[in-house]
Amino acid sequence: QQPGMTGQVKEDILSRFGEMGALVKQGKIHFHPTIMKRDEFLSETRIFKYTNLDNEIISLNLEKDMLGFTVCQVPVIYHVSNKNSIVLNYSDGSDKHIDGSSLDIVSSESVFNRDNLIQKIDVFLNFER
Repeated sequence: QQPGMTGQVKEDILSRFGEMGALVKQGKIHFHPTIMKRDEFLSETRIFKYTNLDNEIISLNLEKDMLGFTVCQVPVIYHVSNKNSIVLNYSDGSDKHIDGSSLDIVSSESVFNRDNLIQKIDVFLNFER
């Protein structure tokens, strides 16, 4: 019996990240959900639970037109919007606003290194395509 995930499980996870539009190019995290449909977003309020980097179970309230998943245990919350932008929420309570739908190298490395500086990534996506 093989320990860990089977090849099919790994393929399914990687495929879903592709569908969600979370991609890594040249060391940067990009959020471009080109094949994701607008109706995949929540139609009502739901609780999103995840395990953070301190091994605590965290619950976030997600509203209509939102969707949540994690990248390296950092929650990524998609919001339907009329403009592509990102807000990084840091552990010290500060925020960083980014125009567009890609993180810079430094922020991406922070997520990859799991240094716990970025607590949440809010991604605002224009679905008026």
